[in-house]
Amino acid sequence: MTGVQTCALPISNLAATTIQGFGGPQTGKGFDGADAWTQAANGTVATVARMDGTRARRDADFYAPLNLARLYQTLTFVGPDKVGERNAWVLRGTSPNENPETLYFDAQSGLLLRKSVYNTTPAGKYIINMDFEDYRDVAGVKLPFLIRTLSVSPADTQIVRVEKVESNPAIDAAKLAKPASRPAAGR
Repeated sequence: MTGVQTCALPISNLAATTIQGFGGPQTGKGFDGADAWTQAANGTVATVARMDGTRARRDADFYAPLNLARLYQTLTFVGPDKVGERNAWVLRGTSPNENPETLYFDAQSGLLLRKSVYNTTPAGKYIINMDFEDYRDVAGVKLPFLIRTLSVSPADTQIVRVEKVESNPAIDAAKLAKPASRPAAGR
């Protein structure tokens, strides 16, 4: 995907991402503290399914790495594995009525290398892998500056290169709110 992506990182577990392709329409997704939503290229906004909403709530938890035991009903050590050339310790988190999520932590640094989740569709399940790379120190916290999301679905595949991170900037709460649905063109 080419274009510009902006992401307002979570405040009190709120999150919003907008994606603007070069010359293309804007799309987005977010979590407003109660509902997860998506905004299609035609401007319509929809609340996402319960399972995806639960995942969105978990992803919006700014302190997720510190809250793993609270975010999953069970968290099980699976064993060692590799992500690329890196040795990893693997944990599987499960919660009721959700697909499991598999977390791969760098055996040397402890940083998250990969998160694997299943997306359920009417045609069945498929896996989405999010790889986290190029960790840098930002205000005493290590953050990934390269996130690769890979899937069989082009709609779920993207590469995000972070150019700038600001620590504690003022963010207008309206940027994190669920937007109003716009009527589709031609109506």
